[in-house]
Amino acid sequence: MAVASDRPYGSFRFRVAVARRELDCVAVALPRLTVRADEHDPGHLVLRRGYTGSLDLYEWWQQERGPKPGRGRRVTVDLLGDDGRPVTTWQFDGCRPVALEYSPLDAAESAIVFETITLTVTTTEMR
Repeated sequence: MAVASDRPYGSFRFRVAVARRELDCVAVALPRLTVRADEHDPGHLVLRRGYTGSLDLYEWWQQERGPKPGRGRRVTVDLLGDDGRPVTTWQFDGCRPVALEYSPLDAAESAIVFETITLTVTTTEMR
């Protein structure tokens, strides 16, 4: 499905879904793809969004810490073209949280609180 272009795509138009549910992310750090994961750390998938009070990522992280962790979830990242249609899709399966963090709270600043989740990935497909 990847759509070739005469010029590079911008990194600011994308869409993220976790288990088919859209997540309003403001930043995505895609994992480094290596030939053999046992030779090098393949990296992690990192998703960041503005914190809105939703506990969905916290509950997922909490579930993975419990005695019966899940099988992992599918995370899909679509890079969007100027017309809003996907030009490339990364599909990550078996995603499980390994870290969840929040930006600092600072009364001297007027900044957005960000929520960042770091995920391990079992398989990656790009199309």
